[in-house]
Amino acid sequence: MLLALGTYFLWLFTSDLWAVQAKDPDTDVSTRSLHRDLAPKNIDFAFTLYKHLVASAPGKDVFISPVSISMALAILSLGACGHTRVQLLQGLGFNLTKMPEAEIHQGFRHLHHLFKKESETMLEMAMGNALFLDRSLELLESFSADTKHYYELEALATDFKDGAGASRQINEYIKNKTQGKIVDFLSKLDSSAMLILVNYIFFKGTWEHPFNPESTREENFYVNKTTVVRVPMMFQSSTIKYLHDRVLPCQVVQLEYIGNGTVFFILPDEGKMDMVIAALSRDTIQRWSESMITG
Repeated sequence: MLLALGTYFLWLFTSDLWAVQAKDPDTDVSTRSLHRDLAPKNIDFAFTLYKHLVASAPGKDVFISPVSISMALAILSLGACGHTRVQLLQGLGFNLTKMPEAEIHQGFRHLHHLFKKESETMLEMAMGNALFLDRSLELLESFSADTKHYYELEALATDFKDGAGASRQINEYIKNKTQGKIVDFLSKLDSSAMLILVNYIFFKGTWEHPFNPESTREENFYVNKTTVVRVPMMFQSSTIKYLHDRVLPCQVVQLEYIGNGTVFFILPDEGKMDMVIAALSRDTIQRWSESMITG
């Protein structure tokens, strides 16, 4: 059974960019420090959320973009006040006595710019935020200014009284931003909806060592002990980074994209999926990254 988490890619991707930014004369030390402070909190939040989703949906596939969820909640915090605002930021793992709100949002702004900069390489990365709000609503000027500055949020007037029309508008927007990969995102809207916050992310990478399409063939994929489906399987013979973990019951394969992208594929031993998921953490990923052998 295969466990592949987008979280791993995001963590290693941004780690590599720290090194890139350290050489960038246009980025000062204080800005780089904000990004370094932000990343560990995002990673911890990602694993906590992933484990919660897995526990709440046993037997179901879970595929998330942790940084998208973090950004969306951070945007919401700019429109909240008092205890709600504090809870949103603390829920993301931030200690407001050690990291002021302005630094949190500045860190997300810097992270967003890193993704945009990386899209200029062989890694295609597009991320953005949009707020669809009913025409009867008007955003506070301070909220509009802050969300535009930190998150480049687009505010789009929408007629939510026309549910079908609003759905088409939102679906078309997401389809265009993801190069047609996400279509019919909304089937219908709640009749009480007045605004919808959307975060989209598109990623397309080129393998450092591409798979030969002619080597792809259908094989059995074991969904569980009783369900088997036929799916196209890619094959490749090459030197790769690999780890047979002696601490956790799993094997790990690391593949590289052209650019600064890295992905881990984790293969838990049969019946040991829950044990591997429970052990996922920054320390585990760091240990895997440092223990890989090439063979």
